[in-house]
Amino acid sequence: MKKLRQAVNTLQIFSSKKTKSSLSRKIMALMRDFFGSGQECDSDINVRDAVNVIQQQRLLIPRLQNGSPEDQELAQKVNEAVAAYNKAYKNKTLPNIELPRSPTVRQGYLGRSHKQPTKHTFFSNELSLNPQMTELFHMKVIALLEHYGIASNSQARGPVKQTPILSSAEKNESKYTLKQTFSLFPGQVITIIGSAALDPTTQMVTQLFPDTFSIFLESTQTGFPDPLQSTGWALGSPLIPECPQSIELFTKETANLFLNKKEIAEGLQPGGKWVGAARRLLQLKHQAFIQHQAELLTLHRTLATALLVNPKQRQISLIDAYFDEISKTRSPFEALTQTYQSIRDYYLTAPYQRFLALVLNWENIDLNHIEFIHRYGAVKVMLDRAFITIPKEKKSNRSLYIELIGRSIATHSKAIILQYLSEDLMFSPPMLNIHERRLQAIAYRQLNEFLNELKIPPKSIAEAYLGLKSGLTQDIFLLKQKSHLPINKELALYYKPKK
Repeated sequence: MKKLRQAVNTLQIFSSKKTKSSLSRKIMALMRDFFGSGQECDSDINVRDAVNVIQQQRLLIPRLQNGSPEDQELAQKVNEAVAAYNKAYKNKTLPNIELPRSPTVRQGYLGRSHKQPTKHTFFSNELSLNPQMTELFHMKVIALLEHYGIASNSQARGPVKQTPILSSAEKNESKYTLKQTFSLFPGQVITIIGSAALDPTTQMVTQLFPDTFSIFLESTQTGFPDPLQSTGWALGSPLIPECPQSIELFTKETANLFLNKKEIAEGLQPGGKWVGAARRLLQLKHQAFIQHQAELLTLHRTLATALLVNPKQRQISLIDAYFDEISKTRSPFEALTQTYQSIRDYYLTAPYQRFLALVLNWENIDLNHIEFIHRYGAVKVMLDRAFITIPKEKKSNRSLYIELIGRSIATHSKAIILQYLSEDLMFSPPMLNIHERRLQAIAYRQLNEFLNELKIPPKSIAEAYLGLKSGLTQDIFLLKQKSHLPINKELALYYKPKK
């Protein structure tokens, strides 16, 4: 991160000079020389290198914002330096730097006597609560959620009552810390922590301490739909570029898609203007899936097979075994969406974050002095390393399905990610093969459909059903396409190979 700090310092110095009228003409002359032909002076080279370094590492800024205090301080300095630089040269011939926003918001609502457990605190479900204490715990949690405007009683009651209460012994052996973690909205994780008194003889909880109860809310919203918010399945945010440097080069429709994605991501954070619409949409889709379960599960079987390239009979049998199993569960829609959430998390989102971490720690390589072809190879090696995924679940029809579909999606997502990263990391992007282009087109279709449904939601369960059926049918159709689609051509033109 040494280079990033140096780049920030360079921009700060350069931007501060621009604000001094006595130096304005000189600086603009220097910048004209820098962007034109002719001899470059040291200050020109420093500014160019600083801009390149920040462009290369801008996708890492959200990681810094969620890192150590030192990382957070650096992220703040980057944002301030870039803002000053963009303001100083707005509407000039100099390139602006656009930084991505952090998709994660963390909020804490602390009790008056809150005591934060250490990172190494181990929680288990060994401690038992009698029915009365369990009900008191649930009542306290629901009351807190209502008090802070996080959820209503009706929204919270089901998840709170269905989620196990974990416990951990405190230093005082007569006290235990109770913990409960659940989700009330896609992308949102809520953790409740509070203390309780323990009878050393019976090892039963005898009293709760309300003042110690605290809420920790973490919400990650990218603007891309969760499987619950789509048709029961969805790809993931890494298959949409975070923020292209020159959005004006896209068609108006595509540029608006990027802009609306940012707006929706912000509006889906706690208290955001799109949360209510998203809740209603989710409810309608869930009800529609229940009413048309057999038909929609059949479409999902077809989709799963189409997600594979030249599927073998044993793979088709595995798909059939998985769908036969979930069709007999209490809620096939929940089982299906949870499976695709795991596929997205294990095989796309987590590997992508691992890759960004590798780039963040890539201190010993100066990209500016590596040939394009070698730069691509270096980045690809890191991406391949980050995408090595070891199955996390015990062997079952579900875990085998996750591995089968997950590996296929991951394999054909890497070239798409490399195409998008080529702009920031400055290498010639790979040409996408037919199946990669299909997944890319589906990702854009799913994003566009989600944004449209939030702004013009279905009015009934019947309309929601038609949306589910249409979405699945379109995805299956796209997976059978053998030609370039308009969005593929537009992206290939934007991310054209460097010379």
